[in-house]
Amino acid sequence: MPTIGAGGVLGISMESSRGTYVAPSKWVPIRSESLTTSQELTYRRNIRGIADPMLPLPGNLTHEGDIEFECTPDVLPYIFKSMRVGVTKTGSSDPYTYVYLPTHTATSTASMSIYIERGGIRFTYSGVTIGKLSLTINEGIMICTASVSALSEVTQSATSSSYSNNKPFSTGNFSIEIPNSSAVTDMDNITFDIDEGIQTNHRLNGSQNPASVTLGERTVTCSMDRDFSSRADFDAFKAATATSLAVICTYTPSGGSANDRYLKLEMPVASMESYTVNLGSQGDLVRASTTYTASYSNSDTFAYRATVKTDENLA
Repeated sequence: MPTIGAGGVLGISMESSRGTYVAPSKWVPIRSESLTTSQELTYRRNIRGIADPMLPLPGNLTHEGDIEFECTPDVLPYIFKSMRVGVTKTGSSDPYTYVYLPTHTATSTASMSIYIERGGIRFTYSGVTIGKLSLTINEGIMICTASVSALSEVTQSATSSSYSNNKPFSTGNFSIEIPNSSAVTDMDNITFDIDEGIQTNHRLNGSQNPASVTLGERTVTCSMDRDFSSRADFDAFKAATATSLAVICTYTPSGGSANDRYLKLEMPVASMESYTVNLGSQGDLVRASTTYTASYSNSDTFAYRATVKTDENLA
């Protein structure tokens, strides 16, 4: 029988050994996913009196795609740990606080397993690395898109889903600071991107699956739209004047203390990569579109920092 996406589920778990599957321990409220397995078939063409190729031979397999989900504070620790970061955890009970600082290695801090049911059929991916994370506000809700690559895909046993009661960051939970500790209130359409330059590597090792997933040059950007009221930022853009910025998301959970659910994304050195302002159409507000790019801070020793406060106790 045909099925629709509403019947699908996605679960994740951290792996103790990269590439060794672990059944899901956290279920993610996804909006969509596009993980695919592609194959570089090896077609044979010989001069033998025919113009068509011969039956192809198996080739390299690549397992990659995007997962789009609501940004809930209990899922974020799994996401950041599958990126290229160092983590400091504090707290012995709810709330736990995780501070993530980027590192400069060739691989992610840890890997995760992903379990997906599509139309009741199971797909499981192991050795998953997150190579890009995009956080944006869509219709008042913060949405994450994680771009992932995996080492393998096989079928595993069925697992029953169970979701937490964490809600996503949404309208009323957001504040922006430019520079850091100086709130601005004329902004919307913000997107924070962390791109780790992910690469899938195949080797002559007797397997069709990738031998490794590595990370290269990192680029961190923050794009936004603001009301335009003066040339101050435009002139700073022309002069390549750096600033700092922070995106802060926080709410108080039911029965919890104030701001026990929290996400802060920081750039200590942020330069305006682009600045666009024009009239648009008659009756439109005059607005400016700006993209900031993060640079390494010698004093802070990082280009970005992420802080998460959550009830999730992840080792």
